[in-house]
Amino acid sequence: MKMKWLTFLLVAMVGCATPLFAEIELEEEVPEFNIDELSANEILVRARAMFPQERFLVEGELSVERTRGAVESSYPYTLSLDWAGTVPTAVCTLFTNEYKHTALMKAQMTRTEQGEPTLTFINDDGSLLEVKNLNTPVGESDLSWIDLAFDYLWWPNVRKLSEEECEQREIKPRQIGRNCVVLEVYPPVATPGLGSMLLWADRSTGFVIQTQYLNEQGAPVRRLWVQRLGRENGRWVPRLFSVQRAGERRPRKTHLRIYTITSDHFSVERLEDE
Repeated sequence: MKMKWLTFLLVAMVGCATPLFAEIELEEEVPEFNIDELSANEILVRARAMFPQERFLVEGELSVERTRGAVESSYPYTLSLDWAGTVPTAVCTLFTNEYKHTALMKAQMTRTEQGEPTLTFINDDGSLLEVKNLNTPVGESDLSWIDLAFDYLWWPNVRKLSEEECEQREIKPRQIGRNCVVLEVYPPVATPGLGSMLLWADRSTGFVIQTQYLNEQGAPVRRLWVQRLGRENGRWVPRLFSVQRAGERRPRKTHLRIYTITSDHFSVERLEDE
């Protein structure tokens, strides 16, 4: 098994020059509900419902670059997701080049009814290697498998943070130019290196536009944020993500871009400017 592939994830971008705290690009902004009237669990249910409710395929590219724009690596990927199934499942394949003839790695992620996540690497010979902890890097990127599967959207232990608590903890509800409700979610099983996650749900769309990992002591570890979100066939669809670890002396960013999404009843085509 190729245990050390160079970089990877759900959606990727090559050569992004968007500033770290750039405002998110929204093609529409029409409030559809009052997020303050929803419970924390209801907000997560809405976030899950924004994705197609049948098996669908995502195609994109991942890149890792230093802050000055030097691209360290980039790879195309496919991600087959069945989030509405009895057992939510994601199968990801990372390829060596744009022709997608040779797979660099293949992995399957599932989440049981008891909330326990499972990560299984599929080797070239068909053998399997199971890993329980999804809070591990995807290749040499700064993304985790929790990010890739959006596993936190199913975590039942979630609460809203009040304005007072946000102020006390120096958490800013407004992020990436958007006013948000801040949620804190806790992994359903003990997860090394992860105490909880903060989620910023955009007040206008309900979309989770930013996440931040906190370790067992409550210190920030890394954050992932949406840099581009568009309205496609009646759904909010992320087009571009970025990830950065906290406190690095030589900072770098992982950029993720979605090119296409296809299913039996829904499709997002690659935009001309991409």
